[in-house]
Amino acid sequence: MACSRMTMAQADTLEYFLRSLSYVKDSSVYENTQDAVIIFTRTGSTYMELLEELDRFFISGQGNQGAGAREYRPGNEPVL
Repeated sequence: MACSRMTMAQADTLEYFLRSLSYVKDSSVYENTQDAVIIFTRTGSTYMELLEELDRFFISGQGNQGAGAREYRPGNEPVL
């Protein structure tokens, strides 16, 4: 799927959003590759909560990516 690059403002907005979540310890967002590295405390259902928050963020238009911005690929599961 071909996508345009994320703007610096979009990357900053996503990073501020991620850092506002209490269980996210650190995050880095790379606008050129549209990647995000998220370090979070995994307890109980925190992983699913994070995915739901990301869905809400992108579906609400805060990320200006629209619905379906999250993509599932082999290897993007959390590392324990």
